Amino acid sequence: MGSAFLSQFINLLSSPLGMVCAVIGVILAYQARRSPRMAWLLVALCCFAASLSEFRDQYVLDPPDLVFPLEQLRAAGRPLSLLLVGLLLWLGVETPNKQSWRQRFMPSAVWCLMAIQGLIFFKTFASGSLSFALLAFMTFASTVLMVWLGPSRWLQDDGQFYLAIWAIASVGVLFVIANGYQAFFDLYPITFVHGALLGTTGNPQHAATLLATTVPCLLFLMQAQRQQRQQIFWVIALVLVLIALFLTASRTGALMGCLAVLLFFRRGKNQFIRVAFFIGLFVAVLVPILSTLDTNSVANQLLDTELENSRLRVWRAMWNAFSSHPFFGAPLQSDRLGYGENSWLAIAANLGIVGLIPLFFFGVSCIRLILKLDQIATRSPMYSLHSNTIIAGLAALLVGSIFEAFLLGTITFPSLALLLYLSLGQYLIELHQAMNSRLPSGEAPGSYYPEQLYPNI
Repeated sequence: MGSAFLSQFINLLSSPLGMVCAVIGVILAYQARRSPRMAWLLVALCCFAASLSEFRDQYVLDPPDLVFPLEQLRAAGRPLSLLLVGLLLWLGVETPNKQSWRQRFMPSAVWCLMAIQGLIFFKTFASGSLSFALLAFMTFASTVLMVWLGPSRWLQDDGQFYLAIWAIASVGVLFVIANGYQAFFDLYPITFVHGALLGTTGNPQHAATLLATTVPCLLFLMQAQRQQRQQIFWVIALVLVLIALFLTASRTGALMGCLAVLLFFRRGKNQFIRVAFFIGLFVAVLVPILSTLDTNSVANQLLDTELENSRLRVWRAMWNAFSSHPFFGAPLQSDRLGYGENSWLAIAANLGIVGLIPLFFFGVSCIRLILKLDQIATRSPMYSLHSNTIIAGLAALLVGSIFEAFLLGTITFPSLALLLYLSLGQYLIELHQAMNSRLPSGEAPGSYYPEQLYPNI
């Protein structure tokens, strides 16, 4: 498994497309040393590359090809994302180590995820493939180190916070652009799985998770903009992302998206009117577009109880595996662990109580962070928009983890988005503490508007 990946990585770098991507990446990395926007653009590209995958199952061994260059990029999604992680690691190391007002750059929830990956490594090392265990653990460790040295350390003021939100939202924009480009030539390769939109991801559930995760950031940018043209742009982007989310026919994605919108608009005056206007605008745009498409298959999947019964069977099987092997989880049946459609049950089934302990502390840490952000939204109105965005994003990912096993991912879009949302939440908590205690200079950090720093965003 490890040697196959290394050969795939070498083939990417030796191919013309890989060389072009490497050159562009190095140029962006050099530009990012002087331009924060370029640095966060690299983060967005890394997140999008991590979402690239092919759909395969026992019935589909050779999925239909995408148009150039999407097919080539999708086939090299994992090595490409690792290449970008390497560039961001280099950029993080090159970032000047100035005196920072911050005390912690990563919340404890991240170290709980590291502990879970460590347990997966030891179990795979003992009973499965050594090369795969090393590759998976080093990949996740490199990703966490990249976020720690790069994005987390960059979060020193409101301008950087704004750019971090912009980076996550840009992943949704990139998804819409890439799949719109594919649909212009041929819609079938991105909708061949029961007519649902899977796009450039591995299946419709992955596409829905990506789209729903970007919704809070799009809402933030829509409201934070001072210029009307930019506000219109983000409104259009949000509507297109929601349309794509509907076309995935994913109930998990729909639940995550609805929860994100409700939590984002849960406070403040006239929020009910805003939600009603938002829904009305979405429906007004959605209806004429869907009238030109065959949405019967999408509607059938949203209402199909067979899918729910299938998921319940998987959950029951994982629970039975945990019940039979409660302490260390079920023994490996191949050279790697197998995960079902639930992060929590997957850890219980594969790692037992030993794995559930760090998972429990991960959940507690996330809930505590959300509660602290809720207090910030109440006590500091100027940061209520920021707090609501992170609360909506984290809550959506936590709910989504009940229906998908992305908490165990090494380098996927949900795992990267989770690390970024946690880092953003930690920044807001430390900022609020600094504003209450005041820095030696007498001013709290971050208290200026992003458009003053980056007027061209």
